[in-house]
Amino acid sequence: MAGHKGYGISLAIDFLSGILPGSAYGAGVGSPFDPDGKSGCGHTYVAVSIDAVRGWDAFVADAEALIDEVKSTPLAQDSDEMLFPGEKEARAEIAARRDGITLPARTRAQLIELAHELGIDFGGERFASRPARCRDRSEILMTPLVALVHATPAAFVPARDAFAAHFPEADLWNLLDDRLMSAATSGGGLTPTLRRRMYALIDHAHEQGAAGVLLTCSMYGPAARAASPLFAPPVRGSDDALLAELADTDTEHLLVAGSASASVDDAIDRFHRDWSEAGKESGPKVESVVVDGAASAVAADDVAALAESVVSACRPHVQTSTSVWLAQYSLRPGGQDCEGT
Repeated sequence: MAGHKGYGISLAIDFLSGILPGSAYGAGVGSPFDPDGKSGCGHTYVAVSIDAVRGWDAFVADAEALIDEVKSTPLAQDSDEMLFPGEKEARAEIAARRDGITLPARTRAQLIELAHELGIDFGGERFASRPARCRDRSEILMTPLVALVHATPAAFVPARDAFAAHFPEADLWNLLDDRLMSAATSGGGLTPTLRRRMYALIDHAHEQGAAGVLLTCSMYGPAARAASPLFAPPVRGSDDALLAELADTDTEHLLVAGSASASVDDAIDRFHRDWSEAGKESGPKVESVVVDGAASAVAADDVAALAESVVSACRPHVQTSTSVWLAQYSLRPGGQDCEGT
């Protein structure tokens, strides 16, 4: 440990990164050279506001002076350059942003196998090595860019209102492909071609620095799940949180409402699949209703007509213990009047 100083530093690291976060410490930390073993190594992050201690300009000047002093130290035998801690990693980061990161062969093979099982095109080197445009870290932390992929502009306002209520610091970016719904309907559902089309939109959002991607079209929820392992930012479907919540509730009656039978049928199929994957043996009674007039009301931006059509369609099916699932974001403005009916 290079003497008593090294011993003290090493022991302090064990306390901070092992004992404090409840991770492995001492001899319990695994070898970093074992590709299949878990290291058990923990981490503790400490942030210090420089301005709270001293002036920023003075700090930078002294830091640069110390770095210059370190780098002017006589080199050890067979050494070409003196590097300060983190300099090698900083250079590697610059190179990775410029040239991309090549996936390990094992990881790439696993992704190709997954893509094959899902019937999708892995895309050659697209997901393996192309670098994303990364914004300044402080910008990402303060105003994370969230890409919303829409199949209709009618989903803009409900999505915006939801983020304003629950995640106001997000910087929203609307990506619209207004043929996604019609293509899925005419093609008989989410085809491999449409999956690739959605992956291209997600890839575009990723490349432009999105910190997260949300697909607001419920029919493309399965594409979000399949895309999650392939992209760095989180990719979520429109109903992921709702499906997870339903799996944890004891609702006795579920009414699924939508403006088109294809959307309703898809929502019910995904509910039954998630319910089964959650290990539930019996579920609520599931009914469906197609809201006549909803599509035209949405197209005309007539919230009053939309509310009337949603309430009229749902009221005959609502019971005391009914949970109503609006299968499309675009129905939300009218669905608010459904609450309490």
